[in-house]
Amino acid sequence: MRARICGPEGIAWDRAATVRIPTPAPDEDGPLAIPVIAEEVALKGPAGEYELAMSIERGAAGTEASWQFHLTDPGLLPRLKHALTLWGVPADAENWLRRTAQHAENLPERRPERREIILVGDVSKTGKPEDWRELARRMAAGSAVVFLFAPGLPAGEGRCGLAAARKKGSLL
Repeated sequence: MRARICGPEGIAWDRAATVRIPTPAPDEDGPLAIPVIAEEVALKGPAGEYELAMSIERGAAGTEASWQFHLTDPGLLPRLKHALTLWGVPADAENWLRRTAQHAENLPERRPERREIILVGDVSKTGKPEDWRELARRMAAGSAVVFLFAPGLPAGEGRCGLAAARKKGSLL
């Protein structure tokens, strides 16, 4: 068995593995799938289109499967020029946003002196009424709010049901 990743500069990663399929017990079927290669791969190459190809080289009918993907250079990603306020955003997403945004902070107790871009994650179990009131005050002051987890909102047929909001938005 061979696994190979090819990219703009040719072969970026290559692994060969020997696979032994156990003989099934009488009156039993053999395994439908067998794990062959299980590892995390960090590619060192330029941004661009890549292809992972898996093939059986001998001992079975030759087959090949491939998957295309795009490798992105984080240094080429645009940086957000606005500060973000985060509420209930998962830790891994929060860490990534802190690396890529000009500034990111959690929903603070104090009221900001500027309009904000507020990202709201799953606060369905942790959001307190006073937090929702504070969010509504910030919305009324002109802040933009993006709900990343719609099931956490009280909603009706395709509508946001945040009671404190005068204008109800639509779920997209």
